[in-house]
Amino acid sequence: MATPLPFPGLSALLASYGKLFKSRRPFPVTDGGDRPTITAIIPALNEERTIPYALTSLAVQTVAPDRIIVVDDGSTDDTAAITSELNDELEVSVELWQHDEPMGKTVGVKEVARSVETDTLFVLDADTFLESEDYLERLLAPHIESDVASSFGIAYPTETASKRAFHDEFSADLLPDESVTRSHIEADLAAAESRSGPLEYLRSGAPVVQYRNVSYHVEQRFFGDGFYRLFDSALFPVGCGVLYDRAKLVSVFDDYEESHGNDLTNSEDIFVGFAFCDRGWANVQVDDTFMRSDVPGLKGTFEQNYAWGSGFLQSAYYFGDLTTRYRKREIEADAETADTGGEQAESEPVPSAESNQPASGTERQRSDQQSVDESNPDGDESGTKNATDRTDSSRSTDESATVLPPLGRAVTARLVDGLYPTTVLLFLVLSFFGVIGLEIVGFLVLWELTLYTVLAIATRSERVHFVRNFVPFVLIRMLMMPVLTYTYFRVATDIVTGNRNWRK
Repeated sequence: MATPLPFPGLSALLASYGKLFKSRRPFPVTDGGDRPTITAIIPALNEERTIPYALTSLAVQTVAPDRIIVVDDGSTDDTAAITSELNDELEVSVELWQHDEPMGKTVGVKEVARSVETDTLFVLDADTFLESEDYLERLLAPHIESDVASSFGIAYPTETASKRAFHDEFSADLLPDESVTRSHIEADLAAAESRSGPLEYLRSGAPVVQYRNVSYHVEQRFFGDGFYRLFDSALFPVGCGVLYDRAKLVSVFDDYEESHGNDLTNSEDIFVGFAFCDRGWANVQVDDTFMRSDVPGLKGTFEQNYAWGSGFLQSAYYFGDLTTRYRKREIEADAETADTGGEQAESEPVPSAESNQPASGTERQRSDQQSVDESNPDGDESGTKNATDRTDSSRSTDESATVLPPLGRAVTARLVDGLYPTTVLLFLVLSFFGVIGLEIVGFLVLWELTLYTVLAIATRSERVHFVRNFVPFVLIRMLMMPVLTYTYFRVATDIVTGNRNWRK
């Protein structure tokens, strides 16, 4: 979800330009005709409290998945029992795949992506549910275009009121009184609704939900929307509920299997999103359909911010060609096949195990073309056609070429903005020795909060009550700032020492 962006500086300028002067690439929902087929996967580890909402939200979609698979990653609670029970109670079939011990989300997604034959793969976190009944229908619309690799909606944190409303409308009438699933749902809601008083307010994690309400909103409604308008693609999808082009996803997994294995940074959806952008494929933000995702407590939020921030830095390091792409880059189709006389290469170029870096340039384009073709054995051209019908930043006048948008501007802006906490810390040290005045530090902090407040108000909606959430947002935001300084230091140390044990 998040990136190294505590200070809206260069990123705010880029996003503002996109929102003011660029329009969104339209993807209207079409009636009738064949739609891409969908396999939905829910990776789960001890998610008895949240998976009932996730599965029920899939069952009530206006466009239901063709297959639903829960990958139980070695759970020791009632996750498997609830999945089996809901398979009987819901009007959809739910398959249960089980691991004897935890292996990680990436392993489960790879297993399913390589095993199924549907056109798309919808990855839904077990702690997330689809608030919009047309969520999948809206996400399918962009996939009629051959350059779209992923699509995703807008995420907000799960609140007790949103869970209660969803349960009362959908799952309450589906579940028998004696069901295991119903007992978990009602116990969870009863515990949440019984909390009262200041101490219970803090224990419940409500301040973190309020913090995430504002940060998610500004990140998606301002920065995400602005960058998407500017480049016709997000840098990466919101990984808690994303619809992938399965062939393209498998091609990325295959390309980095030898060099990375399952170590796709501390946030695999960021790595995959960067890989898509590196190939000229688009991550599409659909801004009118919504999901709710559970948020951890304060300690878990520190860990979550580190995982997201480090995943972004690690991906920027791995995809240096994308990070430094400051101009549009056109890749001719003829150049892609020149070395092979118009035929595909016999063997797929794989990133060097020593450098652990992705392939680059024309070599990468040939590799991607072959990988997609191999994952479409029936010759489906939808995964291999070049993106020639892009708007603004990625449109090509030459139908034989793919134009790669200058997404390096967005990556670099966020990398620079992420140095803000370290700058504040440095200024604090300098003020201690009398080199600069403490008022300069105060001005920096006030400036940052003022800008963020303006952005939150400018993108306000009925979903986020900024005034009510403002105080928790400011306090927790200040607490989170040292995390980013640590994140930069830790990733830089890993790069220097050669440590690449980056895995979620």
